[in-house]
Amino acid sequence: MLNSDAAVNTHLLLGEEKLSRYAIITDSPWIFDEGVKIFEETPTVTRGRYGVKVAVGEYKGLHLSIVQYGVGSSEALALVEELFRSGVRVVVKLGFGVYTMTEKPPARIAIGAVRLDRISEAIAPLEMPAIPNYELLTQLAISFNVESIPHEEDLVVSVGYPISQLENGLLPSWWRKMGINVVDLDTATLYVASYFRRLKTVSVVIPAIPSSDVFEKRVWTAYIPSKGEAERYREIIGTVYESMYHMKEKAWIESTTKKLEKRQ
Repeated sequence: MLNSDAAVNTHLLLGEEKLSRYAIITDSPWIFDEGVKIFEETPTVTRGRYGVKVAVGEYKGLHLSIVQYGVGSSEALALVEELFRSGVRVVVKLGFGVYTMTEKPPARIAIGAVRLDRISEAIAPLEMPAIPNYELLTQLAISFNVESIPHEEDLVVSVGYPISQLENGLLPSWWRKMGINVVDLDTATLYVASYFRRLKTVSVVIPAIPSSDVFEKRVWTAYIPSKGEAERYREIIGTVYESMYHMKEKAWIESTTKKLEKRQ
């Protein structure tokens, strides 16, 4: 379980800036830069250690944060702790991944993650599944369907750090036989850590690089889409923002309903 005595904000160095209850996180500089453009007004970007960037702004009246963090599941674990301590309770991770098929698949909403990241073993035994918050998963899937965004709801494999599990040749063989064909770094760590901190979390992986190109690209979080891809990926980012807005609206309706019921 996460250490409740860990230091506050030693990683993000947020200073006086207050994070929103709702946050989008990414390990992709390109996704962060594109996400910042969606805010109604250009926010101030706060820089921290280890490549961390934070922007807080408004989207349709929703106070929302977007955070870029470093590469690997250890960075994700540190981020979850600090998001929790900064008041964040709803998190959507959006990042790039690797695919093993001959054709590039659509965006993957991760309904679970195979825990090959090693870091999550330090939090919980391997028997514990790495799964998202069902409510947030459902809302995200609804938003993708409404916006006609091609996607799949399926498992991903989390390997912890770029190419650490790809060098031994496992990926083209039994992972593919298992039907798990999209790989990312830290969804497993995010899901397990979020469970203990009671954060509503879901991860969206955009398969961007074929496994055959991994050794050339190496750190796929730095992937920069082509012009044709960029437009599709911007639609995915916008849909994630929209799903966060609807999550907030749903929470407001439920809260108001409960208050009205108490008055009767």
